[in-house]
Amino acid sequence: MKKLVILAAALALSSCGEASGTNPRDAQTKCLSGMSGAHLEMRRVVRSRMREPSSFEHIETRVTAPVSNRQTVFMTFRARNGFGGMTLGAARADINHATCAMYLDTLVVADH
Repeated sequence: MKKLVILAAALALSSCGEASGTNPRDAQTKCLSGMSGAHLEMRRVVRSRMREPSSFEHIETRVTAPVSNRQTVFMTFRARNGFGGMTLGAARADINHATCAMYLDTLVVADH
């Protein structure tokens, strides 16, 4: 009987933080590519603004938890600068959590 109670408690604890069978982390990252982990629209817009778009290399993308159906996306990338060397860059933008669309007016791109 003790084993049954312990097993039931373990199953109950293992489902903590999950709502209706979905992992909250998956809901938070649903707008990111399963292959590269990048927000594809953000990646496309950042590349289009570069001097040499073909040199773009995605490093990492992180997202905040949704607040009022908005998330902030932080992307780190590497690209060729005007002198021919590779440099790190970063971009930040807000996205609509429901549609995954990026608010273009919130996009900020900077070199490190």
